[in-house]
Amino acid sequence: MKIETLGMPDILKGKYTDYSCESSAHHFRVVELNDMNKSPIKVSEDNTDAFKVFSHEFNSIMLTSHLFENLLMLEDVRHEQAGHDWFQIEIPEEYFRYPALNDPRNFDGIYTPEMTQPDRDEISTVVNKSKEIANFANDENFAKNNLHKLEFLSIFSFLESYVENLLVEQLCKTRQEASNVVKRSSLSNILEKTLDEIDPDINVLLNKLSNNLYGYFTFCYLLRNLHTHNLGKVTNYFISKCDEENLLEEDYVTTLEGEKIVKGKCVNFTSYRKRIELGRYITLSHINYSFRNYARECVFIVEQYIIHKRQKT
Repeated sequence: MKIETLGMPDILKGKYTDYSCESSAHHFRVVELNDMNKSPIKVSEDNTDAFKVFSHEFNSIMLTSHLFENLLMLEDVRHEQAGHDWFQIEIPEEYFRYPALNDPRNFDGIYTPEMTQPDRDEISTVVNKSKEIANFANDENFAKNNLHKLEFLSIFSFLESYVENLLVEQLCKTRQEASNVVKRSSLSNILEKTLDEIDPDINVLLNKLSNNLYGYFTFCYLLRNLHTHNLGKVTNYFISKCDEENLLEEDYVTTLEGEKIVKGKCVNFTSYRKRIELGRYITLSHINYSFRNYARECVFIVEQYIIHKRQKT
């Protein structure tokens, strides 16, 4: 069964599986969206300027991320086929070195300068400390997590800029007014409010894509701040803000005798199910996977409603 809502543009009908609001099957939504969104966003002259700007930025960061993940993966495969299965675990320091020092073209085509032991120790210290903070065992996870962090923070900024451009283009705000509104609001609040003003039917559909979509965006907003201010480690303030926004629920198991044993707290949406614990690092790899898909699909849906409304007038 597919989602259909009142006033839904034809291009969106039959696209999304309909899950009940309380269904744990909502975690399949991200997989469904990811299967749709493996290629760059298509843009045409008919699209709004807000959509064009977001799509250009999103496509650029997505392909750059693909490039680095593919390079890392292909290098891992190359080492594995040569009988070296250690590359994921301990990437040689040369790969983290200042690139110009690895380029023989900078040294008349001869061998590049050997790395000194102090140089190696300096790099290893930074990598090991970062792995310790994030509780990672191997170097590849460290590298991918930082790539996903850059992707997450970039797409978050693109989405904020998209909302600002919608305010200017669709709701006739001045650039200064729109900028001030976005700066003073959380992403989830200003996004929901802006879309309601453009067409309330948009949020009717978006709220069917997840059991708590705007709660999820609020969590991403708090998580963005946590990673920029506290290295991604959960603080009392972060937990209190999540509680304040009603984002947390008990994480518990039930014994055969029916006794409820509370293990801690987790968020009340299915896109991220790790336990939220004080002092524990929240990796952005999992949340980035869902965030980039929800952000992209939200922008696509909004664009279809705007085009649909334009065609009717």
